[in-house]
Amino acid sequence: MKRLILALAMVFALALPSVSSAASGMYLAPKFLMTVQNTGIVDRSSSMGGFGLDPYSQFTLGGALAAGYDFWPQQMLPLRVEIEFAMRGNSETEWSGVRGTSEMTFNSTTLLANVYYDFHNSTAFTPYIGAGLGLAFNYLGFDTEYYNGGGYSMDDRQTNFAWQVGAGVAYAINENIAVDVAYRYLDLGYTQVDSYYGDAGIRPYNHEFMLGLRFGF
Repeated sequence: MKRLILALAMVFALALPSVSSAASGMYLAPKFLMTVQNTGIVDRSSSMGGFGLDPYSQFTLGGALAAGYDFWPQQMLPLRVEIEFAMRGNSETEWSGVRGTSEMTFNSTTLLANVYYDFHNSTAFTPYIGAGLGLAFNYLGFDTEYYNGGGYSMDDRQTNFAWQVGAGVAYAINENIAVDVAYRYLDLGYTQVDSYYGDAGIRPYNHEFMLGLRFGF
């Protein structure tokens, strides 16, 4: 996460003095993510019963960097396409049941191909809608302890199909730089951990609020 924040800061520092023209349609877009991560339905084997595993949501922070192309300057088409890489903080919680406690850690990094439709008008504000497809690199882990002593840990990493839909609005500071505010729903695919002691799975999804800049060049 620290590496991504440093990379975003470098993009801000380098892009501001170097931007000269947005006529090409190419752009870079660093984004700050405010995410409500949700486990969705928690599935578990009978051996993991009694630990109080229930759906859970948590607010986390993250960052993203996208490279895209805007068809409006050259083709007068209100479309944008971009590739986006995003990282998020861990979602962590602890459940208690009749048999013991279980701590869960979940994290997801995504690589998405996004398409946006811009509603151009005579003002500096441009609303848009968008959707995307890609990959979610998910981590899921459980640390379980019995009240009468003992316990076990299990974790796994999975690569899943991911998709998102959302909407936002951009404000053009000048011809080359725009401030971007957006919301999206992001589905991260079913993620499961299997072990000798049992198995558990979640159906994670995010509500994400994004604040970013778009640098045209």
